[in-house]
Amino acid sequence: MKRSAALGAAAGAAALAGGALRRRSRTAAVRASPGRDVDAGDAVVNVLEAGRGDPVVLVHGFAASIFSFREAMPLLAANHRVLALDLPGFGSSGRDPSIDFGQDAQARRVASVMESLETGPAVIVGHSMGGAIAERLAIAHPDLVRALVLVAAVDASVRPEWRGQRLAGSRPQELGMRAFGAMPPLVRAMAKSSLRRIVYDRSHVTDAVVRGYTEPLLRPGTAACLAKMARDARATPLAEIGRISAPTLVSSGADDTVVPPATGEGIAAKIPGARHLVIERSGHLVPEERPDEFVAAVLAFERESAGA
Repeated sequence: MKRSAALGAAAGAAALAGGALRRRSRTAAVRASPGRDVDAGDAVVNVLEAGRGDPVVLVHGFAASIFSFREAMPLLAANHRVLALDLPGFGSSGRDPSIDFGQDAQARRVASVMESLETGPAVIVGHSMGGAIAERLAIAHPDLVRALVLVAAVDASVRPEWRGQRLAGSRPQELGMRAFGAMPPLVRAMAKSSLRRIVYDRSHVTDAVVRGYTEPLLRPGTAACLAKMARDARATPLAEIGRISAPTLVSSGADDTVVPPATGEGIAAKIPGARHLVIERSGHLVPEERPDEFVAAVLAFERESAGA
């Protein structure tokens, strides 16, 4: 694990900032647009924007959406221009199963959105699968990445393995997904069970949280996009994350069973100068389980990297 006196100082600053942030009312006026469609070349991307200042771009994980950043976004928007994207196939973005859903293609779309909205270099925050997309963005478009924050992130330089991988992207799998998507109560029940397994505190998984994750997945066309996503994932080449030059913070939830801290430590070891920070009392959904600590760590790292 890469630790240093500077990281200790950043963590200490994060703790202090976290206390200050916690005292702020979450109901304070954070005026955000309801989201708008942005042309990303071959796809339409829904973007939610809030705040003013230096830009921060939020990229969510698999089967998620902007909803994952609902707690962190208002905190960041207090002093930053924050853009949260729904990746194509998820949230309120387009559902076109003919496009390329590989991570390189998704990274190109994030870059296209940033260029369309004239963000300039930004702090890129990628959660879970969004972390792998952020890694690829930092390699292909270093001019757009002022600093990189990978939280509970997938390692884009390693081929993931999962049960039933041989069926990934197959016609039987697609038919199964379509049938599954036609039964909303079953989707909600399975989502609730899955969410409860990946968080630190199960009381976090309320009915509202379950609805926030499942409603976008029940939109027409999602099943076909997920099946295409599985096929494209197998065809996407591995990334050389050692080429990342942006200052990088890798953050892990101490109790994450999906992407354990050891994975975050491994990512940090591959990226020159990267730091690894473990956030206690958190599972996989770090930005919403521990938003104060997470945002404080991001802000402390931003200040440190800007000074460096």
